[in-house]
Amino acid sequence: MRFDSLNIPAFGPFTSCAYEFQQSEHDLHVIYGENEAGKSSLLRGIHHLLYGFPSSTDDDFLHDYRKLRIGATISDGEQTLTFMRKKGNVGTLLDEHQNTIDEGKLKAFCGSVSPDFFTHMFGLSTDTLRSGADSLLSAQGELGALLFAASVGGSPIEAAIQKLQAEADKLFAGNGRKANTIVSAYTTVKEKEKESRTHSLSPSDWKKLNQAIATAQTEFDLKDAQLTDCRKRLKRVDNLLKAIPLIQELKTANADLAKVTLPPLASDFPARVAAAQSNIASAIALINENQASLLSKTERLSAIIPFQTIVADAPEIDSLHQTITRHLDDIANVEVLKRKLDDLQGEQERRIKYLNLDDGDSLAVLPEVEKAELSRMKDVIESIANAERERDQARRHLTDTGRTLTRQQEKLEALGENNIHHTLLELSSQVAEHNQNIRVAADWQEKYDIVDASMKQLENQLGIVDLNKEEARRIQVPPLAVVEQFQIEQTQLKEDLRQNQKKLDDFNTSCAEIESEIQSVSDTVGVLSEEELSASRLKRDQHWDHLAQKLTNQSPAEDGEAEAFSREIAESDQIADALRDHAETIGQITTLQQRRNSTEAKQKQAEAIVARIEGEQDALETQWHQHACFLPGRHFGVTELGAWLIDWEKWRELESEQALLKAKLDTHQQSQDKLHEALRDSLDRDDSSYEVLSKYLNDTIKEAESINGERRAIRSDLETLTAKLQTQKDILAHADEDLESSLRTWDECTAELMLDNATSRTVALKELEERNTAHKTAREIKDCTQQIESLMQRMASYIETLEKYRSRHLPDSPVIDPVHPDIAEKRLAVLVASAKIRQTEFKTLTQDIEQVEETLRVKEKACEAATAAIDKLIAEAKLTSQDELSDAITEFELRNRLQQKLEFTNAALTNLAGSLSVDVLTQQADAEDSDALHVEVQNLEEQIEALQADRDTARDLLKDAKKDRDLFGRATDDAALAKQLATNALATVITDSERFIRLQHSISFLRDQIEAYRKNSQGPMIQKTSAFFNTLTNGSFSGVAAQQDEQNPNQINLVALRNSPQNPDATPDALNTQALSEGTRDQLYLALRMAAIDIHLDHHAAMPLILDDVLMTFDDSRSHAFFQLMKKLSEKTQVIIFTHHHHTAKMAEQFVSPDQILSLS
Repeated sequence: MRFDSLNIPAFGPFTSCAYEFQQSEHDLHVIYGENEAGKSSLLRGIHHLLYGFPSSTDDDFLHDYRKLRIGATISDGEQTLTFMRKKGNVGTLLDEHQNTIDEGKLKAFCGSVSPDFFTHMFGLSTDTLRSGADSLLSAQGELGALLFAASVGGSPIEAAIQKLQAEADKLFAGNGRKANTIVSAYTTVKEKEKESRTHSLSPSDWKKLNQAIATAQTEFDLKDAQLTDCRKRLKRVDNLLKAIPLIQELKTANADLAKVTLPPLASDFPARVAAAQSNIASAIALINENQASLLSKTERLSAIIPFQTIVADAPEIDSLHQTITRHLDDIANVEVLKRKLDDLQGEQERRIKYLNLDDGDSLAVLPEVEKAELSRMKDVIESIANAERERDQARRHLTDTGRTLTRQQEKLEALGENNIHHTLLELSSQVAEHNQNIRVAADWQEKYDIVDASMKQLENQLGIVDLNKEEARRIQVPPLAVVEQFQIEQTQLKEDLRQNQKKLDDFNTSCAEIESEIQSVSDTVGVLSEEELSASRLKRDQHWDHLAQKLTNQSPAEDGEAEAFSREIAESDQIADALRDHAETIGQITTLQQRRNSTEAKQKQAEAIVARIEGEQDALETQWHQHACFLPGRHFGVTELGAWLIDWEKWRELESEQALLKAKLDTHQQSQDKLHEALRDSLDRDDSSYEVLSKYLNDTIKEAESINGERRAIRSDLETLTAKLQTQKDILAHADEDLESSLRTWDECTAELMLDNATSRTVALKELEERNTAHKTAREIKDCTQQIESLMQRMASYIETLEKYRSRHLPDSPVIDPVHPDIAEKRLAVLVASAKIRQTEFKTLTQDIEQVEETLRVKEKACEAATAAIDKLIAEAKLTSQDELSDAITEFELRNRLQQKLEFTNAALTNLAGSLSVDVLTQQADAEDSDALHVEVQNLEEQIEALQADRDTARDLLKDAKKDRDLFGRATDDAALAKQLATNALATVITDSERFIRLQHSISFLRDQIEAYRKNSQGPMIQKTSAFFNTLTNGSFSGVAAQQDEQNPNQINLVALRNSPQNPDATPDALNTQALSEGTRDQLYLALRMAAIDIHLDHHAAMPLILDDVLMTFDDSRSHAFFQLMKKLSEKTQVIIFTHHHHTAKMAEQFVSPDQILSLS
């Protein structure tokens, strides 16, 4: 196949471009274009042309993607196909008339070359050359990989092997690499098993832990009580030390207060004195200021000049001022309009002469030509011209279609008949359907392998690897809902136990704290109650009744009975006094005792709840044992079994999926076996595989369908051309009718507009345009005359009004100049503005005088009120004059300070006394020695410091013991979880080990296949590569050879053979591919590709070879050699070379004709 031409209506940067490839003995063509000219886009477009547009493309930046089109004419020596490819999903292949054609026509030309094979083998660019050289040569020249990759268009087989090796290395590459998953998983197994053993806890350890908590609680309570006692005594001594200086200050303040003789006054007395004095001074100052202002404003008011007359005429004068600008504009506009009128009249005279008229009256007789009429005449002229062109074009198309119809009839007669048996067609349809399912079956097989690997990993995790699938399915596994319920109940019991144990600990601590607080309060006040007071009074009353009975009976009293009765009276009074004086403290003690009793009750309740929950835990553990031993040799914890059941459900789902995939794969294989048998019977070939037979059948049918498809296409073309011929005849008749109609319309228009019918259409149109302009000019002359008359009348009225007011208010000024009326208008405007200013000043001064008079009256009244207030304050303080007010205020402030000091001191002493009265505290302080109290404080602080440290130590021991109990409470779950994680990690070790073994087998298999291909292809490929490499390097290298690797004897490498410049006949030096320069490596890779293409062309139909800027690393001499090689290769197939170097295009002129060098524009 070759390209005869390319036609690109819309693609990428191309718009309506076409390129012809002339046939020659050497089918070599060069396309030159600068950077960004579209060479890479053209290579991509050729691929889309042959194999269809992809679903998404970036080549729609200039043209809408729905309008993308690229076409070509191709041939194979015997037949030719002209077609177009559009963007779309179906029906994208079109013929030259934009009709959909069968893809089989194009496939007959492309043969067995698939889209990917065309891209890799026949479409080579700079990027693929460089990346191909790097990827092929990255194998250090290993010969088998190089030959295999070159033969399939550069596919990196060595990269695939390296990818498999990299995956294997991630799984295992020796014990020294911690990143390997197998080593890492094995380490996890050991760590988790150790962690499971560490988290185990025996019952004896739990009992010892509870005993340690009880001992720590007792020790803490003892230290806390001792510390509380010391703190209470320290607080009492500290209060006495603080009270001693305050008592002395209280006595001093009382003595100073007795010396003050000022009568009682209100607290705001000083502020009222200051306010009254300030009001008097302020009022006097404002009165003086307002009197001076009133005198000044009265004098200014009498000096204002009269303004009433000119202000009365101000509106009319302001109107004149506002319209002066318009009046001056009217003067200028009149002059402009007069000049415009003269110009219009001159133009009108010239236009009347052009129209061959006598005067304007003759113009008025002619019909007016409006814009619409003029436009209609232009349309008529254009329609006549279009009708003439359409008639001529229809005649040409009719002739061309007749010729094409004759050629297609001759071509149809030249084709023979080639029918296909219906049995083969039916079998081909079945094969095509089955081949589509092969890709689906491959996905099934891949899914089957993935499911199988996942099941093996799960079997290791579940511990059922020794059971077959039937035995595994019969395991009596408890339902997940039951396990979840057990887990919920176990978690709830643990949480309840933790919360209630915490509550119990809190109640123990609270009881100790309440007891300590009761002891602290009881040390300062005896604990007495209302019941004790009632009992004491009852005892006293009974004793009195007994004495009263003796007095009534006149019986003598016993010795000491009166003193006992007196003591009972004193005792009941003391209890009553204590209850009265210390009622608040006793109430506090009573409340604390009630809290203690309530807390002790809650403590007993919490102990009962903890005991109940521990019993429920034991019962739940017994019940769980019945569900946890379904797998021989293994007992599950609740958390562990929950995780196990999730994996078990996954295993059951994967088992069902695997069975379904196995059934599909078996059905697919049975279908393929039946088709294989049918193919052998129908094609009479017993020695071939299914793949070979199906390809042979498709090739046979494609060859027959290609001829039949072309015949159908020609018949379809004949039908289309016959219909097209009749349509073109109708178009020609319609064009003649349109021309005749347009000519009749022209004649009617010329008669209506009084035009000479003999005048040409262009001259007539010009005459109509001049007539339209003349009528328009006449209307403009009339409008201009009317405007001048209107402006002259308005100007006269303005001058008359202005003269009226000038003579009234400026009688001494000169009469108004009509040319410069603005002088008089400005004088009147200045006069009005001055009068308005005087009017405003008069109103402002009048209002100011009224306001000042009112303010003066108000301030005089304020001064009188302030004087009366001062007199009232002097009477309150019992003073004789205003001068004594200052001393009275000083004495008033002294008394306030002393009273505040007494209140502060009494409050401080009351706070220090606590439950005692201030008098009792004063008596105790007077009885104590200050120095002795300081010594006692120092001793108490030392005792408190030591006791605080002991208490903190006991508290920390208690907290640590409780924390250990909470941590060990979670030990069982952590041990179960660690055990499950160890099982999962062990399953990972087993699964990854199996995958590692399969990867090693795959790598060995691929290397064996490459070695086999090398042995079969080494001879022809090396021979052709050597010849091409020698040509490309201008003889610097004699060729290439196969050589055994020195470090790895099992590996055969490709080496380049370089001739010695000093001794050409000597044995060439063998160079490893890594030792070659960048350019030489590119030339070696190109030689490999050319050798593979040359071998392909020996066994397959020709396919165009397209090379895009592959000479980037070639110097001029090797570029010259490259063209020699391409010229030789072009004898077998068409070669198209893209370049952006101008000198490369010039060099190509030495090898091809100028017609074979094209340019992208």
